[in-house]
Amino acid sequence: MKFLLDANVSPRVGEVLERRGYATERVLEPRRSDSDILKASVVDKAVVVTGDQDFADLCIVGRKPTAGLIRIAPATLLLGREATAQRVIQVVEELGGQLAGKLTVIEPGRVRQRNIE
Repeated sequence: MKFLLDANVSPRVGEVLERRGYATERVLEPRRSDSDILKASVVDKAVVVTGDQDFADLCIVGRKPTAGLIRIAPATLLLGREATAQRVIQVVEELGGQLAGKLTVIEPGRVRQRNIE
């Protein structure tokens, strides 16, 4: 499974994913549009990981396609880099193949999912 990490996601999340054998790519271009990132996720078959609600809005309301989207809720980001990274890897390993084609929202005490398609 491959992940495309938005610029607002801590590099620690990528490090933990890579250590567990997952391929990751970071979006480093600050001016790259959210729509372009979603397009890249489809081409690369990579799940986008972000803290940005705009991605969810583009996928659900705007019907933009994506291979999958993990949104880290603000309350989870407030836990700190290490705790956030551990929470993300926990969800990735629990849900695995259930991430494709879905919006997955990671909160401190729960995970919500819905189909994007």
